[in-house]
Amino acid sequence: MPIMLLVALPQEIVIHILSNLDYSSLLCCGSTCRLLYEICKDSLELQYIIELAIDGFKKPITNAPHSELVSRLHNLRRSWAELDCKQFKKIELKNQCRAYELVAGLFAMSDGHGLSLAWLPSSTMPGRSLEYPSLGFLVRDFAIDPTQDLIVILEDDHNPVVFADNRHVRLHIRTISTIEFHPAASHGILEFDIPSDETFGNSISTALIEIAVDIVAMYITKGFLSARSRVLIWNWRNGILVYDSDVIGDALPPTAHHFSLLSGTLQLHTFSPTSPTLSLHPSAAPHVLVLTLFYSIAHRDDAPHSATYTLFVHKRTFLEYVTRFRRQQEVSLVHDGVEGTRTPSVDLDWESWAEQSTRFIPTLSPRPWLRYVHGARVIFNYQNQQTFKVLNFNIPSSTSISSTSTSSTSTSSTSIPAQHFDFEPHEEPTTGYPTYLFQKDFVTRLPYYSTTRRVEVEAEGGFYACMIDEERVIGITMSDTDDMTLNVCAF
Repeated sequence: MPIMLLVALPQEIVIHILSNLDYSSLLCCGSTCRLLYEICKDSLELQYIIELAIDGFKKPITNAPHSELVSRLHNLRRSWAELDCKQFKKIELKNQCRAYELVAGLFAMSDGHGLSLAWLPSSTMPGRSLEYPSLGFLVRDFAIDPTQDLIVILEDDHNPVVFADNRHVRLHIRTISTIEFHPAASHGILEFDIPSDETFGNSISTALIEIAVDIVAMYITKGFLSARSRVLIWNWRNGILVYDSDVIGDALPPTAHHFSLLSGTLQLHTFSPTSPTLSLHPSAAPHVLVLTLFYSIAHRDDAPHSATYTLFVHKRTFLEYVTRFRRQQEVSLVHDGVEGTRTPSVDLDWESWAEQSTRFIPTLSPRPWLRYVHGARVIFNYQNQQTFKVLNFNIPSSTSISSTSTSSTSTSSTSIPAQHFDFEPHEEPTTGYPTYLFQKDFVTRLPYYSTTRRVEVEAEGGFYACMIDEERVIGITMSDTDDMTLNVCAF
């Protein structure tokens, strides 16, 4: 359609048409002529699409007016920049923690027998809790997707490791609300076997479960440092096993130590339009991956006994190489004309990609718990202190934030503890890595900014660990009897 025909339409129709575009297309449209620029600038609906992209969120399904959505987004952006707590609440959990999960504002924990659920409060909504004392079987691990009322539980058979028989493993597909078998699942239990071998028997050293819409993935290892790894992927709705790395001949290398669905989990969720609160979840692009490396240093008088570094890299960096590799495969298939022809794998030297795409720094503090990454944000807590630091690798959002404190009105019935914050951009490269660790110096430049906040809570020894989600920081404190308290700071 010629541009003059588009702008000749009534403005509300133009806005409706443009609202179907993504933010990059909107920016392109706004750069074509002054009239479209003014429409994009003045329309709250279109501004909301652009503002969401700046902060790395996908558009939620909601009936709230766009003026309210934009205002909430601006307030949330400012609160994250300053770690300005709008509501503070303590949630006490008495059971021992054997497995836990935090997704979409729901914290779930199991002591191996039952399940404790805590829907965390937001800045506008109170929280609630639910307890299942016993599930009728032992729990080893689980994963949740609250948007689908879904929990996938790995049953613990409690059998010792043997070298003669296979281990039979069961995954339960249940609802969070009733803990009954999920009605959308044609098979309430997914089953598979772990063959015994001469080295590791039928053992399971580690197990990791991930959910992405209708996909459930399980990563299991045998032996020390993942000496043998395996990935299984099911469609949990029809119960079909769609991938098993041990079956199709693509056994994972012994150097594989972790697994993640690059398509993501949270950003694939859908949300009910009747949801009483605005849920913002990260899009595919601004998701940062975090790798912690522990170096053991022996026989050196000029070096410490050990050192720990953390590597940060955007998920989109890997996705770009995956996309490039797929295109090479397609070109190879067209050129050779032979279906099934496989392009050789590509190894990328560090120097060819890492300087601009990573940040490699000494680890700020140990992290005994997971869920310290959400989208482009990473949280660190200083051991035995009531101080935490949030690193944000989504730099575009820093253009719309203020580093000065602003007053806010609390909606909490619990008083907010005293808060002190320090905001700091990090745009200079990191250099000068120690020669006792690395053969040659290198540079990492991935920009980020950090905010450090001290929260004065009544807890001896400070935070044991910290977690983070779309609008909260959760500081975990432990009592002498190992009872757990979640200190929830909602933004």
